[in-house]
Amino acid sequence: MASNYQAFNPQIPSIFDAALYDNYDEVCSLIQQNVDVNAINPNTGATALHMASGLERGRKVKILLEAGADHSIVDDLHETPMHQAAITGNCEAVKLLLEAGASPHGKGRDDSTPTHMAAWNGHTDALKLLINAGADIHAVDEMGQTPLHVAANHGAGPATLQILLKAGGDINARSDSGETPLLAAGGYDDMVEFLVQEGADLEIADNNGMTALHIAARDGVRSQVQFILDTNRFEVNGKTKDGMTSLHFAAAKSYCEDITSLLLDSGANIDEVDNDGNTALHLACESWQDSVVKILLDKRADTEKKNQKNGETPLHVAARCRTYWTNRPSSCVA
Repeated sequence: MASNYQAFNPQIPSIFDAALYDNYDEVCSLIQQNVDVNAINPNTGATALHMASGLERGRKVKILLEAGADHSIVDDLHETPMHQAAITGNCEAVKLLLEAGASPHGKGRDDSTPTHMAAWNGHTDALKLLINAGADIHAVDEMGQTPLHVAANHGAGPATLQILLKAGGDINARSDSGETPLLAAGGYDDMVEFLVQEGADLEIADNNGMTALHIAARDGVRSQVQFILDTNRFEVNGKTKDGMTSLHFAAAKSYCEDITSLLLDSGANIDEVDNDGNTALHLACESWQDSVVKILLDKRADTEKKNQKNGETPLHVAARCRTYWTNRPSSCVA
């Protein structure tokens, strides 16, 4: 249908300006002049209804629909006016579009549905409207992510997650990369805590073997490491596909002395090796993490263990990287 409007239409500037700016009277006047309300902007593929739906122009959405605006036209991103309303959380537009028969299921950019977009931006009221209209909360985008994944990944807040879970969202759903909503929420303390409290499985790993504890240690998020450790619902020495433990990640990360100590105090194996035969001490030396090296030495880390890649001990690694060890008194490496 949209292809019928692809050629430039001189009515486009006026109908689009009227939809874009807060000029309801101009929209009414143009409609009375029988302008084509379904004219397509040749630059974006959007209609005036797309514009009005995304700009909280409820009255304009209503008058455009009454004048025959087609709510099913997709723009160049394959998005309908419903997508635009969901992105901005324009509840009035969502209601009007639903009443006019618009689908809450259409897939736009990246195969995202309006529900994905409302969840992404934490628009809880719009999300409720879509769910009540029968939106599929299990729909996946091109990466296999449900709206719950998207909300978690973009910090939409616990309230958004709660709405999706209450509607039957799968708290342990896995995306194409094996991510669960919990793994996607790694950068947001409040969302990680909420999901764990709601029963998210801390032991599930993504396709690379990364668990929530690995991610928190890798990213240096002490509060999340502490929270996860306090649950006692995990294996502290669990390994990724590369053989990395959470301690390996912490040892190689800047400013992770506290996390390193937390993991060791919770039973992390100080001399566990990854697939290359590296211990946490090898990685701390290679990453120039002087204070972490000291913690590991104080905890009696093995200074003689050789890795598989080059047959190097931590001291060899340190010498090669010209790190902490170059100025370390010899008595400290015995």
